[in-house]
Parts: sequence; structure tokens; C-alpha cells
Amino acid sequence: MRKIGLGQIITILANLGVIAGIVFLAFELRQNNEALNLQARLEREDVLRRGLARRLENPELIRAAAKATSGEQLSLEEELM
Repeated sequence: MRKIGLGQIITILANLGVIAGIVFLAFELRQNNEALNLQARLEREDVLRRGLARRLENPELIRAAAKATSGEQLSLEEELM
């Protein structure tokens, strides 16, 4: 039976450390991607929410949108809104 030397033990431990580091890095990357996806979704929802609030705060815009939906002729100002 062959004996394992100190150098081989150190090499094996170093290789195991590298593998553990790669696994840890993959785990961290997955968590980072999940966090970025969540942040992007929240940003999209915020943009939609602000746009809706802006429309609700402007009654003229609501009237212009209603006229456009019903097919009525829009004035130049309403078209620009």
C-alpha cells in the first residue's frame, strides 16, 4: 500500500478549497441574480404606479383619453397631452 505524503495532502486540501470556493461563488451569483430580478420588477412596478398616478392627477388627460377611446375628434392640445 502506498503512503500519501504531506505534499499530496496539502494539494488535495487546496483542490477541495478551490472546489468549495467555486460552489460558494455559484451560490452568491444565484442570490445576486435573484436580487437584481426583484429590483428590476420593483422598478417596473414603480414606473407603472407613477404613470397611473400622473394620469389620475390630470383630469384633462383623462378627458382626452376618453375622447380618443370613443373616437371623438381631439383638439391640438389634447393630441399633445
